Amino acid sequence: EKKHVKAQYYLGDCYYYGRGVERDYVESSIWYLKAAEQGYDLAQCSIGYNYQHGYGVLKDYKEALKWYHKAAEQGNAQAINNIGYNYATGLGVEKNDVEAVKWYAKAAEMGHAQAQNNLGGHYSTGEGIEKDFDKAIMWYRKSAAQNFPSAFYNIASCYQNGEGVERDNAQA
Repeated sequence: EKKHVKAQYYLGDCYYYGRGVERDYVESSIWYLKAAEQGYDLAQCSIGYNYQHGYGVLKDYKEALKWYHKAAEQGNAQAINNIGYNYATGLGVEKNDVEAVKWYAKAAEMGHAQAQNNLGGHYSTGEGIEKDFDKAIMWYRKSAAQNFPSAFYNIASCYQNGEGVERDNAQA
């Protein structure tokens, strides 16, 4: 209540995850929003996520993107990745794989494991960027080095199909 931004954010997390209190997405959103309005990037990303999924608030993709952009302006890699996801899927914006790749690449360069995996996926399919299996496997490996689960699957798939690496079913 005293506008301590980190306390508000962490209280939002407590309600979101049910830590020490009963899980309550409405309360979570209230506290995230208080911190987000004070410019706290983690809260901005979290309230954006709640808007994207309708957790404690009405689902609103445009409102989600608004908050993701505010967090992204402060260098929040998760928010940057989420913007890429929205462009890749067309949530709240017109689907645009070129734009998705731009956002994924920015977050991937910041070391964000999910964005690295997502960028690898675009290199693998050629959606929004020229198909390049060598770059796909490179990004998958960077993601896997951070133990991002989907990256291991994608690497195995590359070995199974001989994409960016020699075909090797034992490695797959």
